Amino acid sequence: MGTLATIIRVKTFNIDMINEYENILRTIISEMIGSTDSSPFNVSKDRIDKWNEKREIETKKYKGVNLETRIIYYSDFYDLKNIISKNWDKFKVFFDDKKKFEVYFDQMETFRNTLSHGRTLLFYQEKLIEGILGELKTLLINYHNKNMNPTDYFVRILKVSDNLGNTWNDQFSRIGMITKSVIRVGDFIEINVEAFDPKGREIDFEIYNGKFKFQNKTGKFQFEITEKMIGNPLSFSLYAKTIGQKYTNSDQISVHYTVLPKEE
Repeated sequence: MGTLATIIRVKTFNIDMINEYENILRTIISEMIGSTDSSPFNVSKDRIDKWNEKREIETKKYKGVNLETRIIYYSDFYDLKNIISKNWDKFKVFFDDKKKFEVYFDQMETFRNTLSHGRTLLFYQEKLIEGILGELKTLLINYHNKNMNPTDYFVRILKVSDNLGNTWNDQFSRIGMITKSVIRVGDFIEINVEAFDPKGREIDFEIYNGKFKFQNKTGKFQFEITEKMIGNPLSFSLYAKTIGQKYTNSDQISVHYTVLPKEE
């Protein structure tokens, strides 16, 4: 049983790393080209229509929920390679070596397909995922360091999502993720926080309300709704912060839900 639990945990970690790689590429594309419907992705109308279709399905499925609206986030994994390759003149300053980018991307796509079909990876393959992701993060840090502005010194929260379908990203209001979701005591909430520090420092994550607090280094939270959380709204703060520097380095947004008592 312990072995099975370990396999599942390792597989989840590998999937998370590939998802992080995918989302960083979307962040880079957003910075270099844009993320809106009118951004010059240089892909076919058919692909844009497919992305729109996916967004419309999600919007109808999660009506009344805060959803990601930027069209680039409804593209498929392989679309990201096509966008970057077809617009290489814009991305050369970031990646420099086109062949290396394409080889790394193809490797990650292979691993992604392997995991999606329920198969496990070999140890060296897991380390390769970790290395490719680490190099992409380093490229992002180096790019920001060469093109510095005040925000390049401070950690920032990029995206927040939950298991109810709500999504917040850094293009939205900094007030935070104000949801219309109604939950009850006894329900479980999963919240995923993505953040970026331009100096590559380790990020600590925290959920805080005067009545409860959760902390970790992954940004992935799962907790049960208890009676002390009942409220309209239930409000709490999400923090991403680093330690060890001579200045305060943190970012924060608020999250709101409506929490009802357990049904009698």
